[in-house]
Amino acid sequence: MSELLEYKTELLNRIRLGSDNLGLTGEQNFFEEVSSLLIEAGIYDIFNKSDAPCLIPNKGMRVDAVSWNPLEKVISAVVVDFSNSDEVISISQSEITKLGQRAYRFIESINNDSFFDSMAVTHPCLSCRSDIEPYIDQALKIRITIMTDKILSDRVKLGKLKMDPIDGKETFFEIWDLARIKNLDHAGMESEPFTVDFDDLCGGLKALPASVDQKGISSYLCILPGEVLWKLYDEFGQRLLESNVRTFLQFKGNANTGMRQTLLKNPENFFAFNNGLTVTSTDIKTEKDSSGNVVIKELENLQIVNGGQTTSAIYFGKLEKGTQRDVDFRNIDLSKAFIQMKLTVIKDEEQAESMQSNIARFANTQNTIQKADFVSNHPLHKQIEALSRRIPAPPSAITNTSSKWFYERVRGQYQTSIRGFKSSSRAKNWEAEFPKNQKFSKMEMAKYENIWRMNPHEVSKGQQFNLSAVGTKLMNEWDKNESSFNEPFYKDLISKAILFKHSDKAIFKSEWYKDSPGYKAQTVTYTISLLRYKLKSKKQDLNLERIWKNQDLSKTLEREVIVLGYLVQKNLLDLNFRNGVANTSEFAKKPDCWEKFKKLNFDIKYLTDEDILSSEAALDKKYDDKKTGEISSEVQSYELALSISNKEWSDLYIFLTTIVPESDKKMKVVKKLSTASKNTVLQLFEYEGALELRNKAISEGFVVPD
Repeated sequence: MSELLEYKTELLNRIRLGSDNLGLTGEQNFFEEVSSLLIEAGIYDIFNKSDAPCLIPNKGMRVDAVSWNPLEKVISAVVVDFSNSDEVISISQSEITKLGQRAYRFIESINNDSFFDSMAVTHPCLSCRSDIEPYIDQALKIRITIMTDKILSDRVKLGKLKMDPIDGKETFFEIWDLARIKNLDHAGMESEPFTVDFDDLCGGLKALPASVDQKGISSYLCILPGEVLWKLYDEFGQRLLESNVRTFLQFKGNANTGMRQTLLKNPENFFAFNNGLTVTSTDIKTEKDSSGNVVIKELENLQIVNGGQTTSAIYFGKLEKGTQRDVDFRNIDLSKAFIQMKLTVIKDEEQAESMQSNIARFANTQNTIQKADFVSNHPLHKQIEALSRRIPAPPSAITNTSSKWFYERVRGQYQTSIRGFKSSSRAKNWEAEFPKNQKFSKMEMAKYENIWRMNPHEVSKGQQFNLSAVGTKLMNEWDKNESSFNEPFYKDLISKAILFKHSDKAIFKSEWYKDSPGYKAQTVTYTISLLRYKLKSKKQDLNLERIWKNQDLSKTLEREVIVLGYLVQKNLLDLNFRNGVANTSEFAKKPDCWEKFKKLNFDIKYLTDEDILSSEAALDKKYDDKKTGEISSEVQSYELALSISNKEWSDLYIFLTTIVPESDKKMKVVKKLSTASKNTVLQLFEYEGALELRNKAISEGFVVPD
């Protein structure tokens, strides 16, 4: 209980600090904290939320946010229960049921036109309804999600928290209490820790050990029954899928169509035709049966790093509507379908990240995986991480002290760093250097970058989609020119972060938004993109350098954002502007929405010359940034070459002799470096040439020492 109390104190401090900074209530900021965790972990895609909850007290209805998961085809209705108490208090089964019934009654009434017709046009329940109604027919399940800062009472029996189906659809609870939130927040993983009980699913899964306990890594080969894979996905959904395989394109493309046809007509051939799954886990529990066979009883944190299409084909194949040659899809016989599963258990946390990334990269051959899918371990993200630890931001006008921004390349890094200090004073000093409100994740980085690139419709599709969309572009740019991602890029990125965060806060506090709250995320996203689009049409741009130096927006830029934000939200709420599309959130995801905004006529009224870069100044900045980036790359080349040991250069030379002539000038440099002393000094081009050969060796299979 002491650990929970400590965590709650930490959580409440974050919530209260965020509330002060953003002007949110404690309840609102609690939702923001928890929902961000769930989205980053891939458990939810996106939440649609009004600033006021959908609340009808006399009908016993309440919904704080809704979410539609197109992959799992699940509607989620969120109810927040925030005590704001400094003590750890419990929540009973009857209280949970009462909270759940509030959302249940609302969804049950979703098609009752007369009920909603009586509401004022600004009522939050109307926007909540529009976020649910388009999906109610295609939904397979309805999830009632309770978010609370209380803990489940010992008397709560989760198995007894049942709800009747709504419109024939399975309706169930998901509860995020303080203990579960803590586990997710402190997991330091890309997904929520969970256990798969194969003993309960199928009496255990037979496995053939391939290599056991080799440096904390074990491998097994298994035959997974189709029915078991179906049950797995039905229970855990997309949290089974590593981020690189999370996006499922349904039954489009030859591979997916072929899988469905095989399942329909010859399920017994599925094993022969399919490449199977590649799976990782952090721990395993096994037993031996009477014949001496290894049987897997439990797996911790199972992640499918290759085989998302296969998993989805097995699960959705029999749920698809329609027939083929008089065979109903729902009659697919999964008892005859089996899947090969290659399992790697990685117990060593330090090895887990790079090992999982390499397994995913080398295993994904069935379907093309975008470069952006291997985000956390990509050199670009490591580069941003390194720059964030090194480069201090200028003192802000508010604090008059310098600090740094913290790029959280892997979820949980920030809290892990704080917990690593044994002294509370050292932890406080570190937090002063890296303030909580200056932490940003790869999801947020992608949002800031793609808004600046004027793709607000992609950003509006949710963090996972946006990360993949802009990530692909960033990786291609990295491959073409790594030096363009040095200090100038990083400073501009932080300026884009400040532009978003401060615009979000300014719009939230504006008088017009208080009068008509709603769709803030879409409004802020489109406002920034539209402002930049307007400037670019005049061959101008926003002055990011000014934002970086001030660590704030000028009063004139803030005023421009507030005024333009009003115009953006007004049009988003206009049914005619939306071409008759009833759902505002859905329209914001469409390219048509962005095209309509680009045609709007409006004047930039408040920006000063200091806020704007002229076309000449923009060209000068581009030239200066390129030179600065090249110099930074040169320094990094020196540092990297000098950090490599003589033995590694010697091993590289021996490896390269099979693929590069020994007479090659770069090979001669590699040989020289294998015996170089500390006093040996080479030219920059020699170091760069040697590093080129090192990269070539790595691409050919050379293993870099730890």
